[in-house]
Amino acid sequence: MKDVNISLLWQLQKLEEEINEINKEIKLKEIMQKLKGLKCEYENIKVEIQGKVVQYKEWEHKLTRINLKNKNYNYEIKELQDKIYGGKITNVTALSKLKSELDEFKKEIDRSEEEILDIMEKMELIQKDIKIMKKSMLKIQVKYKIEKDNYNIENDIIQNKQKTLSKRLSDLQGKIEKNTFWTIEIYKKT
Repeated sequence: MKDVNISLLWQLQKLEEEINEINKEIKLKEIMQKLKGLKCEYENIKVEIQGKVVQYKEWEHKLTRINLKNKNYNYEIKELQDKIYGGKITNVTALSKLKSELDEFKKEIDRSEEEILDIMEKMELIQKDIKIMKKSMLKIQVKYKIEKDNYNIENDIIQNKQKTLSKRLSDLQGKIEKNTFWTIEIYKKT
C-alpha cells in the first residue's frame, strides 16, 4: 500500500511538472514576439507611406501654383508681344524696354518648367516608393496571418494538453485521497 502511495505521489509530481512546463510554453511566446515585430514593422511602413503621401500632395499643390504663375507669364508675354509687334509703339527705347521685359518673362517660364520637371521626377519616385512599400505591407500581412494561424494552432494544442493533464491530475488526486483514506482506515483498525 505504501508503494502505491509513493508511486501515485511520484506521478502527481510529474504531472504538476508537465503542467508547469506547458504554462511556460516558449513557442507561444516566440510566435507572439514575431507577431509584435511584424505589427511594428507594418505600422512603421504605414507611417512612412503617410509621410510620402503628404509630401506628394505638397508637390501637387506647388505644381498647381507654378502652372498658374506660368499662365500669368504667358498672358503677359502675349500682351507684350502684341505691343511690340503691333506697330503702335515706335519709340526704340520703349521697344527695347518691352523686349527686355519679354525676355525676363520667358526666362521665368524656363525656370518654372525646370522646376516642374524636377518636381515631377520626385513625385514619380515617391509613387514608386509607395508602391514598393505597399507590396511590403502586403507581404507583412501574409506573414502575420500565417504566424497568427500558427499561434492559434499552438495555443489549441497547449489548451488540449492542459485539459488532458488537468483531468489526469484530478483523477490522480482522487486516487491519492482514496488510498490515503483506506490507509487511515487500516491504521485505525489495527
